[in-house]
Amino acid sequence: MRIAALLVASLLAPPLVAQDVPVEEVVVSVARPGPGLWRVSKGEHELWVLGTVSPVPKRMKWDSSLVEGVIDDAGAVLLGPRIDVDADVGFFGAMALLPSAMRMRNNPEKQKLKDVLSTDDYARFSKLKKQYMPRNRAIEKRRPLVAAGDLYERAVERVGLQLDSITLKVVKRAAKRNKLKIIEPEYKIKLDDPKALVKEFNAASLDDIACLQQTMTFVEQDLDAAKARATAWADGDLKTLKSLPLTDRRSACENAFLRSEIVKKRGYDALPLRLADTWIAAAEAALAEHAVSFAVLPMRQVVDADGYLATLAARGYTVEAPGE
Repeated sequence: MRIAALLVASLLAPPLVAQDVPVEEVVVSVARPGPGLWRVSKGEHELWVLGTVSPVPKRMKWDSSLVEGVIDDAGAVLLGPRIDVDADVGFFGAMALLPSAMRMRNNPEKQKLKDVLSTDDYARFSKLKKQYMPRNRAIEKRRPLVAAGDLYERAVERVGLQLDSITLKVVKRAAKRNKLKIIEPEYKIKLDDPKALVKEFNAASLDDIACLQQTMTFVEQDLDAAKARATAWADGDLKTLKSLPLTDRRSACENAFLRSEIVKKRGYDALPLRLADTWIAAAEAALAEHAVSFAVLPMRQVVDADGYLATLAARGYTVEAPGE
């Protein structure tokens, strides 16, 4: 058991509760093409990139022939970067930390959401809780960051969307069929005293109210846009996809964690930059070694002005959108 899994799961994962409301599923029975592929090249070498979005329509049938055809010719398959946390505590040490790590999801000093939110924000949250998860009593003691994640998950499910990736299974299966090693760039973090870190987190407050506020705004105003954005991705309609901006709950929630003093004093606030550097290095290595490579990235890293593909373009690679 990895300490990384304990820390991340205990702080960010929503509690496992029964579905509170019936799910109005959107079942897509006709195979959708998904978006086209971006091409990154230098000389005769090329990296084909699939941009993904989340959430997507439930049970969507995806015509993956284009992606599988590229992987058939590729020498490498590259996934997004991830953090590898090294904490040498052993199995029994991890088990001893588990109860404390699980408490990281809750507000310190046994405070409840009504104690940390303004009257207006708590009224908004109570209304949304009643609509999407009326039987979830435990959420009242969660940190705003954790409550936001739970609310988001229940709300997107309610409108017939899903957070699980439908692309990774296809990509991994195609890579296995072609006996390709899947490259998942890792940025390693060494935790010298995980017990002290967990204890500190349990006692500290996070500046995470903005995360819950933005999530509530998303649920109140943007669910239809999220549904339309998911459908646009499924249809390969990039014009519509780019024209449907959503409330940026992701940045507010990431900042709540990365800008906390606990994280900053350990230097972990630079993690997004370190992850970007790790992925860029892996992409450049794949481009140098293989005539054809394939990669999967979140759409924001594909199209944003400060995304990973923009960084490659700034380094002299040619980046072409689908259809160019």
